[in-house]
Amino acid sequence: MDEIGVAVAARRLGISEPAVRKMITAGRLPRLTGSGPALVASADVDRVTHERRADALRRHPDPAAFARQVREHLWPGERVARVTLADGRTEIADPQQAYDLFGLKHGRKALATLSPDAVALFGWAAVETAASDRKAFAGACRTCYADTAARVHGGLRPTDAPAYRVLLGDPCPADRKRWAAEAEQHRREVTHARMTEQRQRQDAERAAARQEFQAARTQAETAASRLRTATRVYAALDPSVAREAATQARARGAFKAVSRMPSWCDCDADRQCSKHAETDRRAARRPRLGRQR
Repeated sequence: MDEIGVAVAARRLGISEPAVRKMITAGRLPRLTGSGPALVASADVDRVTHERRADALRRHPDPAAFARQVREHLWPGERVARVTLADGRTEIADPQQAYDLFGLKHGRKALATLSPDAVALFGWAAVETAASDRKAFAGACRTCYADTAARVHGGLRPTDAPAYRVLLGDPCPADRKRWAAEAEQHRREVTHARMTEQRQRQDAERAAARQEFQAARTQAETAASRLRTATRVYAALDPSVAREAATQARARGAFKAVSRMPSWCDCDADRQCSKHAETDRRAARRPRLGRQR
């Protein structure tokens, strides 16, 4: 587990260090146990980052429109109305408006008054890159710079979305190639996860079917064994004795229902107890008067 300090966590989240300490005190960002400076887990910082992004997305359901507002806040001069002359040149339509807008704070100076939802939704790397002067990126790709900064220092990385095009401009071919590769990798991972889940579900169904079949087989074998045992017992008896034993068993079951049988007897209407069965077998072995004659 990666451990990072409060300063690094504040930079990833795009907020101040006191705000991070308030999160730690409130329990939203757990502090790692141990002495020394406050440390937090990198995974917890990523979790809070995505939570803040989800909250900002609920407040701004149209990221592209919000990105235009952020862009206008960072560079108010871009809102100056211009007109195109007959010779193709462009001129400022309202000088007073231009004077007022150009007099506002712009660039990195405007970050102090920027809505916190901008960093929460787009990431600190994209917002700071958008607030940098264009001269610093002469011939360079802003999207590549923001992506590299986010990969090195952590935070949200730019994606292939219209909102990031509004903030950073059109991406370069390298960005498009990287996004295509990431999308393909994500598709493969999703497909692999689905196939793994399907195999696990099929294995579980087969295991349950085997257990059910084994239980049914055991019950069938037990029933067959009981039937063979009963067949052998009754085959050893005279048929008339067997019929008499069945009649006595039913009678004992009726007597047992009215509590006329001893307490040790557990006969019922379908079977005899062991003591009565032994008594009936002994009676069957005794020679009868009819046979002696």
